[in-house]
Amino acid sequence: MRKIDKNREPICLTHYKKQNKTHNYAEFSGNNRDCFDELRLALLQESGFLCCYCMQRIVINEGNETDVKKNLSQMIVEHFKPKSVYDGTNGKKNLHLDYNNLIATCNGNQSSKGNEKKHCGALKDNGEFVYLPNPASDEFAHFQTKIKYKERGSEIKYLENPVDRKVLIVAPTNPDDIENDELVGTRLGKLNLNESNLAKKRYAVWNKVKRQLEQENWERSKIEEKIKEYSTLYEKTSMGTIYHVYHEFCAMVVFFLEGKLLTIKNEQ
Repeated sequence: MRKIDKNREPICLTHYKKQNKTHNYAEFSGNNRDCFDELRLALLQESGFLCCYCMQRIVINEGNETDVKKNLSQMIVEHFKPKSVYDGTNGKKNLHLDYNNLIATCNGNQSSKGNEKKHCGALKDNGEFVYLPNPASDEFAHFQTKIKYKERGSEIKYLENPVDRKVLIVAPTNPDDIENDELVGTRLGKLNLNESNLAKKRYAVWNKVKRQLEQENWERSKIEEKIKEYSTLYEKTSMGTIYHVYHEFCAMVVFFLEGKLLTIKNEQ
């Protein structure tokens, strides 16, 4: 995960909330499709078109901007504080349309019949995290500085998939990683960030970066260049429309490279 910098909420959402005091998400998303699509696109742009949890690319159908707004089926508007709880009853605030509570997540294999393949918002559902702050909050930035990644005999922690014996990389900031006690705990839902397909994708990305830097003998300047590359938005053009996106799993790559850089500095 990475810190998400929130922009100003879409003007149409602001107008809707002024005109509709109930702030019911189902009514808004069902009866105001143009504004709902504008909201979804705004959330994707804030996240650099990555899932706020697993950080894989959220793919939108190619086309012009009008077509894109009509084809946002690969993302879910995630309520970090669940709307089933924070609905204005039982002493809780109504956060249904609170823009700071809304972030973009992937569909998380939501059509899967079993929970073993579901992840991110599709699995968390109405769950509420105990320890993990909202990625769009200043608290999350502080939380990131306190993460300590447990190693298992190497600079990176791996697990071996018992099914196909492939070595998989374990996600940092994974609330349901039982070995990271300080991150454990959701009331109802987890994220399942170590779902096998996600882990394989992360490993492939890291392995590519690792091979590139091994060819450079882990030269400090090259590591710093790669950190900058994975920390910066870049332009991706689709049917003439330019989007600003992050590399998939960018936070994981930066996390490990900063650790490598620290090791090099300590050895000098």
